[in-house]
Amino acid sequence: LQNDLEISRAKAEKAQQEKKAAAEATSSKASSGPDGAALLAELQSLGSEASKEDYFDEDSGTWDVEGLEDDLALQKKKAVPAPAPAASKVTAKASSGPDGAALLAELQGLGSAASKEDYFDEDSGTWDVEGLEDDLALQKKKAVPAPAPAASKVTAKASSGPDGAALFAELHGLGSAASKEDYFDESSGEWDLEG
Repeated sequence: LQNDLEISRAKAEKAQQEKKAAAEATSSKASSGPDGAALLAELQSLGSEASKEDYFDEDSGTWDVEGLEDDLALQKKKAVPAPAPAASKVTAKASSGPDGAALLAELQGLGSAASKEDYFDEDSGTWDVEGLEDDLALQKKKAVPAPAPAASKVTAKASSGPDGAALFAELHGLGSAASKEDYFDESSGEWDLEG
């Protein structure tokens, strides 16, 4: 899980650098100055699929700066503070309070079949944190304590190291198509933190 997370982080960072380089190249060619190109680059760095053609009029050589600023403001509302330097498209965090992706991962770690779609509103980019907390409390009441696991390298690391559910939530937040079953063993209740 940690290895896959590092790989996903590196890929996301590289993609962001490539977008920035492309935007800088575009801005140096624009006849109306760097303002529009810089705004577009920032918009794209936040996960937007906007293109130069959406905001730049080739005939007049001008940028729709007002439209860019409006869309940038909307995209910033949807943007999520990312762990490490990579931008996250999936994990949305409320301005204060618990992280929805981490709560969902914890809920799933307790055996719930809940999915992101149950708690995350794509349009607003927000989590139903209250609903997640309620369902998590209910699931914890239902949870049956697992038998003590046999001592192992993974078990020892899990007890003193990072939380598997949180790592999985971060990996998933970076756009990974991995499923919980790739890293979590339901029968033992353990995460494969080294995978």
